[in-house]
Amino acid sequence: MSFVVLAARLVFASVLGVAAGAKLADRKGTRETLGAFGVPGSLSSPLAVLLPVAEALVALALLPNRSAQAAGAAGAALLALFTGAVIVTLARGRRPDCNCFGALHSKPIGAWTVARNVSLTGIGVFVLIAGPGTSAFGWLGRLTAAELGLTIAVVCLGVGLAAVTVFALGLFRQHGTMLLRLEALESGSSAPATVSAPEAGLAVGSAAPEFSLSGLDGETMTLASLRSHERPVLVLFTDPQCGPCNALLPEFGEWQREHERTLTIAIVTRRDADANRPKAREHGLVNVLLQADNETADAFSVPATPAAVLVSAEGTVASAAALGADAIRALVRSSADRPPTVGDVAPPFELPDLAGRQRNLAEFRGSELTLLFWNPGCMFCNQMAADLRSWEDEGTGADLIVLAAGDAQANATLGIRSTVLLDPENAVAARFGSRGTPMAVRLDGEGRIASELAVGAEQVLALARRAVPQRSRH
Repeated sequence: MSFVVLAARLVFASVLGVAAGAKLADRKGTRETLGAFGVPGSLSSPLAVLLPVAEALVALALLPNRSAQAAGAAGAALLALFTGAVIVTLARGRRPDCNCFGALHSKPIGAWTVARNVSLTGIGVFVLIAGPGTSAFGWLGRLTAAELGLTIAVVCLGVGLAAVTVFALGLFRQHGTMLLRLEALESGSSAPATVSAPEAGLAVGSAAPEFSLSGLDGETMTLASLRSHERPVLVLFTDPQCGPCNALLPEFGEWQREHERTLTIAIVTRRDADANRPKAREHGLVNVLLQADNETADAFSVPATPAAVLVSAEGTVASAAALGADAIRALVRSSADRPPTVGDVAPPFELPDLAGRQRNLAEFRGSELTLLFWNPGCMFCNQMAADLRSWEDEGTGADLIVLAAGDAQANATLGIRSTVLLDPENAVAARFGSRGTPMAVRLDGEGRIASELAVGAEQVLALARRAVPQRSRH
C-alpha cells in the first residue's frame, strides 16, 4: 500500500510539474486562457506567473514525506477550483482552450476536461487520506547503483521521447508543408515546394463540405451564405497560437480588401472570440469564423495550419489544400487573377456610360449579352467598326455591351447604338481574361460565362452572330 501511495504522489507531482513548466514557457497563451475564463486583464498577467509557480511548489512538496499530505490537499484544491471554472464556462455555452499544458497540448474544454481533472483531484485526495507512504528519497536511497542508473536512464528516455513527440506534433501542426515536402522528396517527386501534395485536401470537383460557424460577434455564417455573392470563396485555416498563421494575418487583411469584388475570403480559426478578436481588429479582418476544435478543417481534410482551400461559386472544391505561407500566397494569386471559364458567374462590375451614368452588370440580367472589349485607338477595332454597325442593323443576336478604353469623346465617334461603358484602364476587361482588343465573350441570361473568349475581329463577329435572338433595349 505504501508503494501505491508513493506512485500516486509521483504521478501527481509529474503532472503538476509538467503543467507548471509548460505554462511558464507560454505565458502569453496562459494570459489569453485566463482572460477567456473571465479573469480581468489586470489580474491575468500576475496570475499567469503565480498559477504555474503554485503548481511547481505543490509538485516539489509532494516528494518529501513530511509535506506530501498537505501538498496533496493543495493540489486537489487547485484542481477543484479549475474544474469549477470549467463547469461554469461550459454552462455559459463557451469552450475556450484549457491550455493546461501550455503549448504542449491545448484543446477546447469539454466533458473530457472535467473527467480528467476529477481523476487528478481524486489522486490528491487519496494522498491526503492515505498518508505519505514510502519516502521517495528513502526509496531512491535503497536502490543499488545499477538499479538507480537504470531508473535514471528510463526517466531520461521517457522525457526524451515526450520531447520528440511534442516537437513532431508542433512541427506538423504549424509547419505541415515541411512534412509534405519531405515526403515528396523521399518519393522522388519533383513537384515545386510551393505546390501542395496531392493527398492534402479533398478531390477537386467534389462537393465542398457545408459548415455553420459563429463569427466574432455571435453571428452565424455558413458556406452557403459566403457563396451568396456568386464569387469563389477562399477558406483560410488558422490558429491564434500558430506562429506562421499570425505572421500572415496582415496579408489576410490586405487580401480581403484588395480582392473583395472578385473573391470572398473567410478565416476559420480555433479558440473563442476573445482570443481572436484583438488580432482581427488590429488587421481589419472580416468573415472570421470559430470552429470548436478542428471539425471544419477535418471535413476539408486539412491537416495543418496555416492552410487554404478554394471553393467555387457553385460550391465545389476548386483547389487542393495549400499548406504554408508560400502555397497560400500562390493560391490567392491564382484565385484572384484566374479568368472565369464557361459556366462560371461573370465578375460583377460597375462602369459609367457615355453620359456619365453608372451602370452595373446586374441591370442586364435576363438577356443574353455579348461583352465586347474595345479600344478606340486600336487599329483592328476601327477596321471592324463598319461590320459592327451592320450587325446592329440586322437586328438579330444578343444585346451588345461595349467595354471601351479611352474617354467618352473618343468613343462617341464609334457610331453604334449599343450600350458603351467606359473601362479606361481595361481593368474590368482584364478580369474576364482579356489582354488585348478586340475581344469578346458571351453571357447567358443568368449572368454566367457562355463562351470561350473570342480574339480578333473575325472571331468576335462570329461570336455575336451565333448568339440566340432575344434582343431588348436598355
